[in-house]
Amino acid sequence: MGSHAIFASLILCLFYSTLAQTVILPCGILYNRDEPSLLLNGFIKCYDQPYSRATTSTELAACTGTNVVYVGAKSNSSTATIALGAFGLSSKVYTVTSSTTTANSDPGGAYWYNYPLYGFGFSGVSTVNIYDCDYGQPAGDCAHRLCWNLGYSIGGYRVGCLENLNTNSTWRKVMYKGNQVQTCAPDNNECLNQNGNCSQNCINTAGSYLCTCLNGYILNINGKMCNDINECAIRNGNCSQICSNSDGSFA
Repeated sequence: MGSHAIFASLILCLFYSTLAQTVILPCGILYNRDEPSLLLNGFIKCYDQPYSRATTSTELAACTGTNVVYVGAKSNSSTATIALGAFGLSSKVYTVTSSTTTANSDPGGAYWYNYPLYGFGFSGVSTVNIYDCDYGQPAGDCAHRLCWNLGYSIGGYRVGCLENLNTNSTWRKVMYKGNQVQTCAPDNNECLNQNGNCSQNCINTAGSYLCTCLNGYILNINGKMCNDINECAIRNGNCSQICSNSDGSFA
């Protein structure tokens, strides 16, 4: 085979290799996504550690070098379901931030922060409350938040409304990288269709939507249902004597 033919063959291989990577990715915060589908679409798992392990910037760097990264959490090492996650452009996800109240927007619909010695993660809204990690969660506003302590000697911290996972060795922090194309179709307001299957509030976002809860409720890990908070189980509701819990409140 002549040199021109070899060169042409290389160009064709690169062309078809590029085509194979052109997978349109969904946008927004994603719940219960199938891990095998990520791997079949060309993503490579580049980070998989228990929540009890401290995450470092050096470990995050192992997931750079591609267009897109998927950051998420699994309930255990054997499950094929990523309970909570989000796609983001690498250029956005790895941008070092310094704000404790505002996360960076990404075309994919998630908001990201990478604050060394504080936290790394995402939120469905731009408002965060980073004190070590993102503690921000106005009433019911927690299911779309993921945060890992960054550069600490402790692990953690949260998967949605599950917090204080610093010593939890069952939940897993996972990351995947790939050269896929991320794009959002014209926005479809899912809240107009059966309230997005949210049991209480539905908030439309670019390419996705969020369910939130009223005061006195907390969002279930499924991201849809709101569960009553038993305030009496927390320091007796600060009552000096008898605390009586009720749906959405207490007395």
